[in-house]
Amino acid sequence: MTFLQSFVAVMPLLISGDVGPAHAEILLRAGRADEAMEILQRVEEDMAETGEYWCQSEWLRVHALAHHAQGKQEHGRKLIDIAAGVAERQGAENWLGRVRSTRDKVAG
Repeated sequence: MTFLQSFVAVMPLLISGDVGPAHAEILLRAGRADEAMEILQRVEEDMAETGEYWCQSEWLRVHALAHHAQGKQEHGRKLIDIAAGVAERQGAENWLGRVRSTRDKVAG
């Protein structure tokens, strides 16, 4: 996948303001899992600092992908299940759809 294809794939997240997980996903698609984890750590710190968790299920979804990319499949599967639960509790159907579409990648 080219950089442009990766960018286009995450464009809806950039438009919605959810830049951290989108940035991390671009890095993952470029094979840069360690850098993606750094971005995700900053997003986690920002969520804790601001108390804004509206993108938590998306953060968890990308975090699951990052763990999977680092060879930590079991932890990735746990995170994707948590992401689904968060999206369901929030009634966030769009986030839930993204979690479901990622589940196969992480489960395999």
